[in-house]
Amino acid sequence: MAKSHFSSLLPVALSLFALSACTNDYLSDYEYTVCPEQSILTDPLPQPQSPSAPLSQIGQDAIDGTNRFALDFYRASSKTTGDNIFLSPFSVGNVLGMLANGDDGESRDEILSLLGFEQNEEGLAKLNEYHSILLSNLPNLDDTSCLFTNSVWHDYYIPLYRNFLLAINRSYYAADINLSPKGYMGQEFINQFVRTNTMGLIENFLDRPIDASVAFLNTAYFKGKWETPFDKSFTADDLFLNQDYSESMVPFMNTDIECDYAMAQDGTEAIRLPYGKDGSHFSMILIRPSDQINHVPLDEALDNDNLKQLNAGFSKRSMFVSLPKFDVTYKNDDTMDILKEMGIQKTCDSRVGFPLIVDYKDPFYLDCFIHAGRIIVDEEGTEGASSSIGTGNGAESIVFNRPFCFMIQENTTGAILFIGSVRKL
Repeated sequence: MAKSHFSSLLPVALSLFALSACTNDYLSDYEYTVCPEQSILTDPLPQPQSPSAPLSQIGQDAIDGTNRFALDFYRASSKTTGDNIFLSPFSVGNVLGMLANGDDGESRDEILSLLGFEQNEEGLAKLNEYHSILLSNLPNLDDTSCLFTNSVWHDYYIPLYRNFLLAINRSYYAADINLSPKGYMGQEFINQFVRTNTMGLIENFLDRPIDASVAFLNTAYFKGKWETPFDKSFTADDLFLNQDYSESMVPFMNTDIECDYAMAQDGTEAIRLPYGKDGSHFSMILIRPSDQINHVPLDEALDNDNLKQLNAGFSKRSMFVSLPKFDVTYKNDDTMDILKEMGIQKTCDSRVGFPLIVDYKDPFYLDCFIHAGRIIVDEEGTEGASSSIGTGNGAESIVFNRPFCFMIQENTTGAILFIGSVRKL
């Protein structure tokens, strides 16, 4: 099949923020820092240069557990809004995984259970290995940019245990940033850091100062070209039926393509569009709920049984695909409430918390979790040899002209990195 010289770009950025209620009235001679220089605010954090282990070393149990968490977290978040939504469960798992290393009891086990791992030291080791392998492989797979950063921010006189810092640096490549996240200055520092590490897609992550002396921050950035691009000259306006039954006239990208297609027993349909030169490492799965489900209870299309049926049923088809351009911005300052609903309790209890993070009379504990993201799907022209995309006889069609779900996966493992839904355009 011939390929157009136009490329389709998908930039994704996401940031997560976990705050403690530690006070800042404790002085110490503790001076260990990984990133003491202000240049970290203007230069992206370096990515791992080589894999810690091959992706094949990740066990299926780890993928099943974290993907189950991904779907549960998406559905719990979806209940809180009727708008478009965009999340990275993998990024949430990074923050929680770092924190799990700060306890050897109830808080650790709560996180391990939530993410689908055994509630013991062995489970923590497997969780750390899972993140280490993915974080060190994702930036090095192909010409697609898939970049994650982890960091811990703290006042220079708040002492963090060295063993904890070494553990999260080893498994999560986390930077120890000796800058206070508190107040207006901390707000500006963090916003500049997030802006830098999301390539400017998230301009002002914090819209107000925070009152915390220790914070854990994750950023994520993804940018990929479709393996088979859309031709920009075929984009045309058409109607999108919104979740509230209103209609919007929006630009649709149209193409004839050979791609993976599947249908579940309830009529839910899905296609898989790969990224990169050979399409072997990353793909977007687009899921259109069946007419029988109706487009209002959209999340019913994302249950575990449906996804298993779809993943098992993918086969190559000649398809006409019509997909709207979309730009989704999402933010939830109350993500802590969602995590509590999912079973996180001890981690936000000041009497329990994480006693192995800060050397202080009271343990670190969570009292706030902020989650923000943005995804843009559009076309961008590039110069090259002109060609056309042809269709075989009897091609089927799938038109995403009503609310739909999507996710971005790493193909080798099937790990869900990002997930969301478009409900109104």
